[in-house]
Amino acid sequence: MLERLLLTPREAAYRLGISTRHLWNLTSPRGPIPVVKLGRKTFYRPQDLENFVAEMARQSAETVESQPGAQHGGATADG
Repeated sequence: MLERLLLTPREAAYRLGISTRHLWNLTSPRGPIPVVKLGRKTFYRPQDLENFVAEMARQSAETVESQPGAQHGGATADG
């Protein structure tokens, strides 16, 4: 089955597991997710959503790796 080229805001928010309001705040120019405008309608490309999720995962991994004790469940030898 072919994937749709464009998603509505409701469909995009559902895919990301967030509200449409949160998606709106993440939408360009306020945030990093670009949109496609067709007339007055706003759409999202699935690839742009996947890129956003990949970037958030990369940033989360970098944050965890930079925190002391993160690799050992946050516990230190001192207790």
